[in-house]
Amino acid sequence: MQLLFPVGRRSAIPVSRGPVRSAFLRVLRLVEQYVGGFYTKVVLSILLAFLVGIAAVVLFVFMGDVVAAGATRELDEAVLRWAARRRTPALDDAMLEITALGSTLVLAIIAGTAAVFLWLTRHRFSVYILTLSFVAANVLNLVLKVLYDRPRPDAVPTIVTSESPAFPSGHALSAFAIYGTLAYLVARLEPTPRLRAATWVVAALIILAVGASRVYLGVHYPSDVIAGFAIALAWIAFTSAAVTAVTYFVGRQRRSPQ
Repeated sequence: MQLLFPVGRRSAIPVSRGPVRSAFLRVLRLVEQYVGGFYTKVVLSILLAFLVGIAAVVLFVFMGDVVAAGATRELDEAVLRWAARRRTPALDDAMLEITALGSTLVLAIIAGTAAVFLWLTRHRFSVYILTLSFVAANVLNLVLKVLYDRPRPDAVPTIVTSESPAFPSGHALSAFAIYGTLAYLVARLEPTPRLRAATWVVAALIILAVGASRVYLGVHYPSDVIAGFAIALAWIAFTSAAVTAVTYFVGRQRRSPQ
């Protein structure tokens, strides 16, 4: 396991003790108490982690059904018109810069730079998680767009053009997946709750700004953005829960008498 988990002093990763994580750790302790075998515990814990993301998946599927029925169209178009009435040349330029933060190229550069840093500091398991998140975001984006095939908005003039289907927003999905994963990985390495909270706040602001920019530019309905956030949330929930479970049992195994 030395190739996957940091060793030495850097392996002592400070983590927050928030209510969600504390509750999940209590579940892991029950698994440890009543389930035998290291790999059985890990597999069962990953299955439990999968359940953590189910709520967000259910939300996405529900939204997909509602959107397909046309139930959100009136509200979607009202929000688009509201945003379009507030356009200014300066705000247009700002939103174009913000929306670039959710583009595949920029996210690839950010994820790649972070991966190099994590690899050089021997946090190789984090590199695998970040890489998987990047690939998963792009695959989910392609598959779900083809599956729902929702046309782009036509209620307002668009500032940029895009030919791919609208649902879900790829920028929103990818930004949430990558910045959310980075926030999770970085927060695990930070020594104080204040720094961890600041990391999550910065990530949340970037994610929300990217989502808002897609609506402002007229290339996505608000429901496209929310759906992208929902499916990315499912991925982050599963990833963070799975990592917590695996690192918990690996740490317990290392400390147990041989």
